[in-house]
Amino acid sequence: MAGKKLGTTGGGNSAGGESDDCDIVIDCDLLGIHPDALNRVLKGDQLHLRLELGEPYRSVVCVTAEGAILGALTAFPGLSKLIRCLERDVTYSVTIQDMGAGRCHVVGGVS
Repeated sequence: MAGKKLGTTGGGNSAGGESDDCDIVIDCDLLGIHPDALNRVLKGDQLHLRLELGEPYRSVVCVTAEGAILGALTAFPGLSKLIRCLERDVTYSVTIQDMGAGRCHVVGGVS
């Protein structure tokens, strides 16, 4: 089973001189894969992250160039930080690193 990691890379400054907490590296498997969307993507394709505001929970989904939801980023350390950054309109994208029957591994960060 592929590991799930979320970390930060050092460096960047935001306005006000504070460390940029939104410089997040995403490296994980997607959950809740939508088979129809998976059949329309290829290894190397870029996906964009979008915050879905459901009740009572918010989720982060990966969206194809056509606007279809491929799957979700869930249950990893740092998810709440990623959600806060998406709420601040920070944009993220990931690239499909590996995929197979019913699974998709993505890697990326701030766009």
